[in-house]
Amino acid sequence: MAVEEPLNAATETPEVARVYRCGACGGPNPESERFCEFCRAAIATLRCASCYYMNVPENHNCSGCGEVLGLVPLSQPSELLCAVCSSACEVLEGNPGRLYDCGRCGGQFVEHALLHSLLLRSQRLLRPGPLPARVLDPVVRYHACPVCTQFMQRRNFGKTSGVIVDVCAQHGTWFDPGELSRVLAFVEAGGLAEARRYQLGLPKPTTDAARRRVASAVAAAMNPGPGSRGAAPSGAKVAAVATGVLESSLELLAALGDFVMGDPP
Repeated sequence: MAVEEPLNAATETPEVARVYRCGACGGPNPESERFCEFCRAAIATLRCASCYYMNVPENHNCSGCGEVLGLVPLSQPSELLCAVCSSACEVLEGNPGRLYDCGRCGGQFVEHALLHSLLLRSQRLLRPGPLPARVLDPVVRYHACPVCTQFMQRRNFGKTSGVIVDVCAQHGTWFDPGELSRVLAFVEAGGLAEARRYQLGLPKPTTDAARRRVASAVAAAMNPGPGSRGAAPSGAKVAAVATGVLESSLELLAALGDFVMGDPP
């Protein structure tokens, strides 16, 4: 069993990385590793049902999204190969859509329908606070879509998150290890809401009451009710994209590519 050890007990905060001792060989491993770097024994074996992040068994809360760990989602073998290491992925059925997970390198391929559902869930859980730290990988890598084998487009999620993901407009989005949970944390902390606020031309709130008013305006623009297709508010493009996201999977693909994912980095 892995043993948690803070890297610096005097200065450790929730944002500081932790190291775990492998229960098989005792080797130190970063918390984000799934397998021991020394003997390849499993380190992270507990999957979060909220963000699909893999955790060490000692965790009570997910290291990716902070939710309490409970029932573990079940996976099945699949024929889809990892976009990075070409290992066979396991598939997890979402509602709707699927997530393909590579047990070797930790990469994840998420179908657009499931990604949309996860983003909406994080948006509804909106807990405004400091946005997650930007972590940009200086190495540029292009991956082929595991489904159609066409090279995917690199996108800075939400334009400001600093999480560079790989998008196939037809099939889904590829996340390197830990990126999906970082994207969901970015949305939950108000990252997309902040980008939408800017596009809608709304002022930056400075009080709790103003934040609630701005949040309501943003939510109304991004979640129009039935029959609101023809009534576009200020920021018509944002509202139109939101309507497409909610109403059809075809428009959802365009929305993810044109708005949510932003411009290439």
